Amino acid sequence: FSFYTRALNADAQSKLVLENALRHAIFERRLVLHYQPQVDLHTGRICAAEALIRWQKEDGALIPPAEFIPLAERSGLILSIGNWVIEQACMQLRLWLDEGLSEVVVAINVSARQFRNGNLDKLIAQALKKFKVPAHHLEVEITESMLMHDPETAVITLQALKQLGIKLSLDDFGTGYSNFGYLSRFPIDMLKIDQSFVQKVVTDNDAIEITSAIIGLAHRMSLGVVAEGVETEAQLAFLRANDCDELQGYYFSKPLPAREFSALLRSGKSLALGNNETQTKRTLLIVEEDDDTLREIKASLRSDYYHLLTATRPAAALEMMTLHAVQVVLVDHHAPLIDALSLLQTIQQLHPHCVRILLATQRNDMAKFNAAVNQGIADKLLTKPITDELLRKHMRAAFAYQECIVNGQTN
Repeated sequence: FSFYTRALNADAQSKLVLENALRHAIFERRLVLHYQPQVDLHTGRICAAEALIRWQKEDGALIPPAEFIPLAERSGLILSIGNWVIEQACMQLRLWLDEGLSEVVVAINVSARQFRNGNLDKLIAQALKKFKVPAHHLEVEITESMLMHDPETAVITLQALKQLGIKLSLDDFGTGYSNFGYLSRFPIDMLKIDQSFVQKVVTDNDAIEITSAIIGLAHRMSLGVVAEGVETEAQLAFLRANDCDELQGYYFSKPLPAREFSALLRSGKSLALGNNETQTKRTLLIVEEDDDTLREIKASLRSDYYHLLTATRPAAALEMMTLHAVQVVLVDHHAPLIDALSLLQTIQQLHPHCVRILLATQRNDMAKFNAAVNQGIADKLLTKPITDELLRKHMRAAFAYQECIVNGQTN
């Protein structure tokens, strides 16, 4: 039960107004589809696009789906919206095929209610036939929660869709409660890694483990993998290093109106992948805020021809380590905005093969630093002031030790 408040009445009134506005938007054809490219990480080329719905107001402003799809689900309007999405996507595919864009694939999302309605395969088959679109140009995305609501029925629905010749993707993988026994029975072609994991793969060990595990699981089951929400070069580097198949996100492109997506396809724009091979040069990352100290360290090591990288903040240091094959990291504890021990502990978790050196002054808490070495947070403790010769000696020893770690010879 609930006690009456004016806020409850205002909320109900607001939802009613929004629902009426959505009904008018459907009738007046104010819903539009934007298309976000999916890029093949082996070739750098656009291989597909996800169709994402938007509500376009009279003034041209776009309302994102998170603001109206839940209402559409509750009111039942989602069925008519879902039917419109299927037709619109197929119609747009026909237009692109007529333009000679023969390789384009469009992925559409279906709602839980539409998936369970029992006629999804018939609706899709009718739209494909109506617009004369070959089935392999269409992909349907389903979430984990939709499948696990009634797995036995879901298997039947997916098999019916698969018989049409379309591709099937499991969206937001890792956020639900998949039963892996059922997962092997679902005729899925692709797994999509949720962006909540992808956005943390530079700084969070759990996200790293989950993302790499999903990629490994998918490949063992002969499935493709798409990473959603890719926004940075460091995230791209991690995904490539872990053999992810495709990416989707603002790093390459935001969702685009159909006309702009057509232009993007015709332009031949591709993702610059560069060289993904492991670096053979000795790479040292110096985490230091003070410019004078940094210049002194770099001058001391110049004659040893290291590949020197620098960072002034922990986040920048972790991004550098994702982008480059760093063998040794030197962190100055004296920097006021850097928690050296916390950063080294994170590096220990994320990059266990990297040799971690802590640089401190003798007046600091040496007992705490020695404890960090004993606990394995740091591999070596150096104290300032330190001579050029001694610093070079320790760096050479660190790189030699790192080679032993990689070769399993540390014992």
